[in-house]
Amino acid sequence: MGAMTTTDPGWHPDPTERHEHRYWDGAEWTEHVADAGEASTDPIVAGPGVEALAEDDAPGETEPESAAGAWDPTAGGSAPFALPFTAKGLGGQLILDENFVTIARKGALAAMGGGMARGEKRIPIGSITAVQFKKPGGRNGYIQFTIPGGNEVKKRGVAAAAKDENTVVFTTFHAAEFEAVRDYVERRIVERHAPQTVQAAPTKDLPTQLRELAALRDEGLLSDAEFEAEKAKLLSRTD
Repeated sequence: MGAMTTTDPGWHPDPTERHEHRYWDGAEWTEHVADAGEASTDPIVAGPGVEALAEDDAPGETEPESAAGAWDPTAGGSAPFALPFTAKGLGGQLILDENFVTIARKGALAAMGGGMARGEKRIPIGSITAVQFKKPGGRNGYIQFTIPGGNEVKKRGVAAAAKDENTVVFTTFHAAEFEAVRDYVERRIVERHAPQTVQAAPTKDLPTQLRELAALRDEGLLSDAEFEAEKAKLLSRTD
């Protein structure tokens, strides 16, 4: 678990995913929620893993992050981040490097995810055939990776996607990061299927070709007449 930092009271993405935002009073999550700017109340119902929400899914929880993996939307180049890169979702993190997409589950929200497997899943980028992406709108968004033989959830909607082991749900605050990850993986897919350019063998110069013909004649593989005929063809191409 990452180190806790002091977080002032305020509105943050609802760790239960039932609403867009829930109010954090500086010590624990409260019953106050908001959707599309409209406030209401919805108590966190007691159940498995809920007691750990204040500890594991506090908005002040941070993960150590190297400078190389920092998000910089103003950076140039092919992507606004350096690899390896970590994008934080709800109930999980997506860690991208040159060869793998790693989905790491952690915290109480992951434990409450309708049977969502905990731990890590490493997906080779070379095995990903498609990326499904839903931008956050009235609700959270998600990114889903399709792999051969995978059991991706086919039902639409964030609630269904949250139960899929190849999917990470995220809020609008991290949408740009996940969109850049999608673009990077899709570019790798395109590059993998791009036709390979075959370089033509370099053409030998005339003296080299004449010497090779003479060697074939001297070895008895060409008669004198055949040698003269092939020699004439080569000389005619230089006219």
